[in-house]
Amino acid sequence: METKKTPSAQKYEITDTTHPKYPKYRRIRRLSDGVLGGYIEHPHNLSQDGDCFVYDNALVCDNARVSGSARVSGNSQVYDNARVSDNSQVYDNARVSGNTWVYNKAWVGGSAWVCGNAWVSGRALVGDHAWVFGSAWVGGNAVVCGSAQVFGSAWVSGSALVNDHAWVFGSAWVGGNAVVCGNAQVFGCSVVSGSARVCGNTQVYGTTQT
Repeated sequence: METKKTPSAQKYEITDTTHPKYPKYRRIRRLSDGVLGGYIEHPHNLSQDGDCFVYDNALVCDNARVSGSARVSGNSQVYDNARVSDNSQVYDNARVSGNTWVYNKAWVGGSAWVCGNAWVSGRALVGDHAWVFGSAWVGGNAVVCGSAQVFGSAWVSGSALVNDHAWVFGSAWVGGNAVVCGNAQVFGCSVVSGSARVCGNTQVYGTTQT
């Protein structure tokens, strides 16, 4: 449980400087060194405990919360009921929204968007213009990048790579050192694992295992 801090023990303060586009949000200042951070809507958005912080022009608002040692930076946005915790990072122009969780040492960057009820954990990376949504889960050391999409109840884990314009959706699972790239689609209850490569315009679906 997070302890309630007295004003003298607080990590940051909310300044009177408002966001240039959204005036209801205000910039924060770290009290230990005077560093100006990003923007939040209210104190609930950023924990006063731990090393977590919002940097640059990043925005955290609504019921979203950043805690632990997490970092939100660049022009990224965290909103709705999203949670960013532990040692995770959200940066560049990424968006994290809905009821999503980004935790452990996961990174979400580029112009990626994680939304819905999705989870990104472990040391996973979601970057470029990738989109993870629905109830999808990306974990382990997996990478989802390019303009790839992972959605539905799909899982991507291990050291798997989903790249280019590939889609992984339905109840599909991609793990191991598998690569899904090009315009490939993996869906249904398919399992792609080991060192499998699914590329081009290939479709893997149903109960197929590779």
